[in-house]
Amino acid sequence: MKKDELRDAVRGIHLSEEVKRDMIKNIKEETGKERSHGKAAKWQKTAAAAAVVVVAGGVVAFPVRAFISSYFMSPAVQVHMEDITEEESKKLLDDIDNPDYHAERDADSYSREYTADEKERIKNLYQQYKQGVFPEKELQMAYTEEEAEQYELCYLANGCRFCLPERDMTDEEILEIIDFDLRRDYVLKERREEWYADELASKNAELEAIIENGGVTEEKAIEIAKGYLQDIYGITEEGLDLDSVYLEEGYIGEARYSITWSDAPLYEENYSFDIAASDGHLIDTMILDDDYLEREGVRAEEAESKIPELHEKAVAFMKEKMGISFEQEYVHYNIYNDDGITDKGVNFIFPNKDGGVYIVQYVWEGEFSRYVELSDKDISEYEDGKIRYDEFNGKLLTSIFRQLNFN
Repeated sequence: MKKDELRDAVRGIHLSEEVKRDMIKNIKEETGKERSHGKAAKWQKTAAAAAVVVVAGGVVAFPVRAFISSYFMSPAVQVHMEDITEEESKKLLDDIDNPDYHAERDADSYSREYTADEKERIKNLYQQYKQGVFPEKELQMAYTEEEAEQYELCYLANGCRFCLPERDMTDEEILEIIDFDLRRDYVLKERREEWYADELASKNAELEAIIENGGVTEEKAIEIAKGYLQDIYGITEEGLDLDSVYLEEGYIGEARYSITWSDAPLYEENYSFDIAASDGHLIDTMILDDDYLEREGVRAEEAESKIPELHEKAVAFMKEKMGISFEQEYVHYNIYNDDGITDKGVNFIFPNKDGGVYIVQYVWEGEFSRYVELSDKDISEYEDGKIRYDEFNGKLLTSIFRQLNFN
């Protein structure tokens, strides 16, 4: 599967097995497709079309539904998007509605990888684009393989494929791709808001009621998330794109703002924060970088040797970053039965006397990966020696779970 489908989604790990099985059906057909450059990693933009969760090491998608979402465009880009004519919008949507076109599921592929030089220029040109430097013309569209062969650069609609020239692209060509991508996102957002107008109005009323009862506004939630971005990851939002989605109570737990900063348009680093709408506390944060899916597990004996140091880091994170006390400490990871290799990381689980349950996750190389407050407060599913079938990867996993007594 494509690394880019891993967005805001590691949330929702405590779904019933029946729900997991149903959702896995939605994503299995996506496996085996060509790797995308990162356009599909628009965490929150995609959340406006479908929420995604990671279960058993795989990614699965919820059905399309409506979310209150905010896409923070620069003033110049906002004006540029508003200049899209009704005819242009209809043409983009007609292409999207082609039965072979999967843009709403972010299934774009590329005829080749970007070169290192192109990646650097894409980053620079995207910043210029946000200041009003737009391409001289639109990206060429093609609808058959034969037609696509006539152009050095085009988008093959029927194959959801950017056909790139074998040479390095010019600045104009890169701007055309950036512009096409954002114009398509914009018309999709406009259509979703039209389709789900009644549902969105209901959700807005629900959110307003939460705020009136002492909850936090989106603006306040973003300010809170900025603080965590600096405190946990040591960076500011400068140069990153911001997206925000409101997820109602019951969708994946309590009502929340799901806020993400990404290094668009390549989306090689994505920082996600779920901020509780009720009081502004941090429910979930994670980082997914360009190398996440390329990370590998380790052998069981190596995993055990790494746990003391990683556990020490997790304890420090809980105390120093979150200021949360706890009474017990557990470790959990999985081992694939066929080769004895672990999955990508390890979870440290911290229940406290108030009934809260918190997980801090690290990859085996030692980097922080995720913090989450469990919505169901239940760790009963973690059972040492439990064997289950990973439906996504088609492998058996054995759970390693035990209480820690290092401190």
